[in-house]
Amino acid sequence: MADVAISENYALSLIVKTAIVLAVFWTTVNVLIGFLEFAGMRVELAAGSDNGAVIMTLAAGSFALLAILEFLYVNLLKRTISMKYDDTAVTLSSGLIGKNQTIVPYSGIKSAHVGEVGLKFIDDYLGIATVVVHGDRTVNFPGVKNASQIVKEISDRAAAKKEKKADPMELVMKEITALKTEVTDLRKKLEENEKKERSAREGERPKKKFVLRPFEEAL
Repeated sequence: MADVAISENYALSLIVKTAIVLAVFWTTVNVLIGFLEFAGMRVELAAGSDNGAVIMTLAAGSFALLAILEFLYVNLLKRTISMKYDDTAVTLSSGLIGKNQTIVPYSGIKSAHVGEVGLKFIDDYLGIATVVVHGDRTVNFPGVKNASQIVKEISDRAAAKKEKKADPMELVMKEITALKTEVTDLRKKLEENEKKERSAREGERPKKKFVLRPFEEAL
């Protein structure tokens, strides 16, 4: 049995992504305010304060708040969900007090792959990814190190379980069918050989010579 854990880098990934999104957002707000002021409109985010300073304060405050929330979220996530896979199935357990289990047997797995997320290059740099398993139910487990290797192991086990064992009766029927084919081919060859021999015998028969004796004596 193999346990899959959420990496510490998952929290860092969320924080870095949040910083990028907030930087783009507040930069866009600053540019928009500058455009409005260039057009002759007076915009004040706070009375008596510079808009740039206000935007920097809002950006820093929102980033700090979201970073703390994401750090707490990841720690809670690590306590509430877990994933493991053994020789029979992939199991996802979730819940803080009562555990709910999602079991996907290998025979029911349709596909397993590494999930695509926004700003994926950050996860690639940190060496983490989301493991996604599709079956009767879909299992998503984020922030996993060596996700590609885990996906490969799950896919290989699923493929091995799906390999159909040979049925003895099916093998016997295949042998009988092959034997019938050989007998039919042999019969055709024998018939062809008989035809060739018959034709050869007919070609070697001496032709009958018709002699008209009375006419020869008259001559």
